[in-house]
Amino acid sequence: MNNPGSANAALEVNSKSAAQTSIQHTYSRLLESSGYRARSGQKRMIAEIAKAMTHLPTLPLVIEAGTGTGKTFAYLTALLPLARQLDKQLVISTATAALQDQLVGKDVPQVAAATGLHPSFALVKGRQRYLCRQNLDRSLGRDSAQVDYFGGARTLTRYSLETFRQLDRAVADGSWDGDRDHWPEQIPDNDWGMITSDRRSCGAARCQWFSDCAFYAARADIETADCLIVNHDLVLADAVLGGGVILPAPENAFWVFDEAHVFQERARQHLSRYMSTRFDPIESQAALDACAAGLPQESETRALQRCLHELRDGLIDAAQGIQVFDEILAAEFGLQSGALHRFREGILPEPIAASVKVLLPQVERVTSKLKGATDELERISATDNRDLAVALQNTAVVLGNIAARTDSWSGLLESWNASGGNTFARWIKRHRSDGHDLYAAPIDVSAELHNMMWERAGGLVLTSATMSIGGDFSLFQASLGLPPETTFETIESPFDYARQGALDIYTDAPDARNDEEFDSYLATALAQILDPAEGTLVLFGSIRQQESVREKLDSIWIDRILMQGVLSRQEILQRHRERIDRGEGSIIFGLKSFSEGVDLKGSYCSHLIITRIPFAVPDDPVEATISERIKARGGDPFRELALPSAAMRLIQATGRLIRSDQDEGRVSVLDSRLARRNYSAYLIAALPPFRVSHTKLVKE
Repeated sequence: MNNPGSANAALEVNSKSAAQTSIQHTYSRLLESSGYRARSGQKRMIAEIAKAMTHLPTLPLVIEAGTGTGKTFAYLTALLPLARQLDKQLVISTATAALQDQLVGKDVPQVAAATGLHPSFALVKGRQRYLCRQNLDRSLGRDSAQVDYFGGARTLTRYSLETFRQLDRAVADGSWDGDRDHWPEQIPDNDWGMITSDRRSCGAARCQWFSDCAFYAARADIETADCLIVNHDLVLADAVLGGGVILPAPENAFWVFDEAHVFQERARQHLSRYMSTRFDPIESQAALDACAAGLPQESETRALQRCLHELRDGLIDAAQGIQVFDEILAAEFGLQSGALHRFREGILPEPIAASVKVLLPQVERVTSKLKGATDELERISATDNRDLAVALQNTAVVLGNIAARTDSWSGLLESWNASGGNTFARWIKRHRSDGHDLYAAPIDVSAELHNMMWERAGGLVLTSATMSIGGDFSLFQASLGLPPETTFETIESPFDYARQGALDIYTDAPDARNDEEFDSYLATALAQILDPAEGTLVLFGSIRQQESVREKLDSIWIDRILMQGVLSRQEILQRHRERIDRGEGSIIFGLKSFSEGVDLKGSYCSHLIITRIPFAVPDDPVEATISERIKARGGDPFRELALPSAAMRLIQATGRLIRSDQDEGRVSVLDSRLARRNYSAYLIAALPPFRVSHTKLVKE
């Protein structure tokens, strides 16, 4: 009788040997054809990935690879041949569109061409990154066949209308592919929300634009592609649905999470819940009645008409319950417009908890009626009757929009009804007009991630330049729920930071928590230390601060500034590079998203200015609830949460300066706390080993 253990051991040895040979051949061909020099850190990263992925079972691997390691080429070189050999798809997930575009437009094709592997690959984004032609037609008033499903569509501003017309012309003539990230200017969220769709409201094959749909065109190659490039949000969306719905089943793929330092934050955002008590059932009632009346009066539609009327009645009942709940919230807290109330330790007062238990069954009845209507619509959807097909498409849009609303109701109420005290951060905010906005965010996502992803993944690599503090991965491992068998590796950057970069800490800055005084100081400081001939990136702590400082600067600086929120990130970076290429200076004003995933080599960024240490805002409901949890067990929230989190963000921000071994530049930190507080040494020690100096502004 064969020994299974011996057979597995032999298989592992053979698999490793074949994998090593294939990977070595791939790397050699890459170096030979590209002219790149072998990097010791890159070779080590390739070896660690190969070792973890050929172990039976595969071992989760976390690799902190310093800037300049060449990590994208490392994991592509290791995993493209290995995935093919073991008949798995390779899924690479990133946090930013910039890295996705780099992988699709440069790295994967370059590795493919250099090695002869010729993998097929596809860029996969969430549905709401793409234009919906049906909704664009509706917003432009061209789709007369569509009912106005919420009675009185939003009135477009002249700017919005012109933007929609530009988008329409561009997608029609093929100069734009319908991808929001590829439009050169910033499209306001409110406008984009009108012309995209979600899985609930999408008509799919029933839609007249289905054959030209940007979203479905991008999805065509998912099942057959060797390599999928996706974003973290899409991975999480698929995982919540059970895995294997949009993307490959976790077991059937090797998963690389690049920019993994933000994965916990993205998971918390994805698992958070929200609802509003602002709901007028008259609009939904009119929409459902219009749908029922618009159906051809045939025997096959009668059941659907009955379901629509039952759903309408259920919504009216739920609306009454929500109104009562809103009145209870108003009586209990008496919040002024825009004011926020956080429930201490996430625990609801008894009157609120009792009201949730009353309202939840009413919402569940609506959900049941909605399912009945949706099932009946699907049953009769295969029809050659043009009038019926149009009516069903109208009805599908209405049901989709109602489903999005009821999903938010049930998700929030279930999270507010969940036991366990501080499992969730919970808070409410008084809306500026009327009603309340209700929120819940999980304070710990580790168990969900472990169950949805880590224990199921066919192979797992998480990488970033910033995942530990001084080589300690314990916070990262605990926050993500990574299993105990996970291997952690640190690959130091090959850059000579002490020679290439300087860190200037300004010690005369006023307290950064005093907005007015600190903003004035920042404007004065920027006027002194900005060089109009340089490529400069200035990172702000908030939109308010960014706008306030810009308004205080002399007019000579305004035309030189490319500011986030005015232009899209892609357009800012393109214009910035064009200016530098022409020999001009350029200044970017950016927020948190510009502190990661931005690659400005050489003269594109020779001066990085960080206006303040990136501590979380003190009134953040999630951070405050987690702090209470830490206090309850006798811990120190500042030392255990606020300070390590700020250190990670600061490391990530300073990583924007030195991007190659030829770069030189300086980091200016305009927050005197980095020099004057008892934690200053901790933060400085976590940063790259720049030359450090303390300085002050020149007195005028």
